[in-house]
Amino acid sequence: MKRKLLLIFFCFFITLSFTACNSYNIKVNAFTNNNNSSWTMRYGYFSGKETKKLKINGMETATVDVDVTSAKGELDITIIDDDGKIHYKGTNIPTSTFSVQLEKPSNYRIQVNAKKAEGSFSFKWDIK
Repeated sequence: MKRKLLLIFFCFFITLSFTACNSYNIKVNAFTNNNNSSWTMRYGYFSGKETKKLKINGMETATVDVDVTSAKGELDITIIDDDGKIHYKGTNIPTSTFSVQLEKPSNYRIQVNAKKAEGSFSFKWDIK
């Protein structure tokens, strides 16, 4: 009976260990600035996920200006509304500048996923 309990505990511990290894968020030399109209982050090393929420009410629209500097690694960006509709999805984004139009009221999620990345990103929005 003791062996069975020990085996069950061991299997549970191994499963938990592998699950924990898949959810990580590592940042080295990272500086973040958040406010009501922008979100910026500069990093020497970033692996993991960061998310920012952006709310657009009623008849408002927003233009989100994105600036990415990629020195190393991979950076993916997704902008999703409350209904799960993807308004922008970019993978392994190189150094670039672009804009995304958000034209319906919703609570948007700007999600940044990084893999061994070095560089910076900036989101600035103007809600009208």
